[in-house]
Amino acid sequence: MKRDWLVVVVAVVAAAAIIGTYALMQSQNAKTRSELGRVTIERNTLREKADSNTINYRAIVAERNKLQEKLAKLSTRIGNLIAHPVEPATAASTASTGAAAPAPATNTYSDGVYLVGTDMPAGRYKGDVTGGVSYWAIYSDPNGANIVANSLPSGPFYVEVRNGQYLDLRGVQIAQVE
Repeated sequence: MKRDWLVVVVAVVAAAAIIGTYALMQSQNAKTRSELGRVTIERNTLREKADSNTINYRAIVAERNKLQEKLAKLSTRIGNLIAHPVEPATAASTASTGAAAPAPATNTYSDGVYLVGTDMPAGRYKGDVTGGVSYWAIYSDPNGANIVANSLPSGPFYVEVRNGQYLDLRGVQIAQVE
């Protein structure tokens, strides 16, 4: 009989241990589920923010692209304003006075990049198209990153450059005028 009681006591202790372990596991499981719910909410919030930021980023990129297009158009317009077309007043005044046009300059410049003040003198130049695709640009840096003015001329033009600027010529030829 003592042995039966001993078996019963051991069984009760084992059952109590199992029940205690089960209760502890249930408690841990509840904490884990709570943490999982909190992390899920945090993840969903971050997803919403990321989606919102992606939309904002796309809008910003689209706006930047529009501004770059406007800047390119304005840069070309400035270049066209600086490169005055052949001035009709000059031709008319020579015809009315009967005076001969000034002799062309001996220094002409064509395709290449020139540092004004070193490779060529500063001043005003008259140019004309020599090739199929013609282009000129004035840069403030040697890499051509900062365009001061540029144009795609289709006929005679004028351009004025200052010391320290870089003049890029392609498909055109220019000569200094006084």
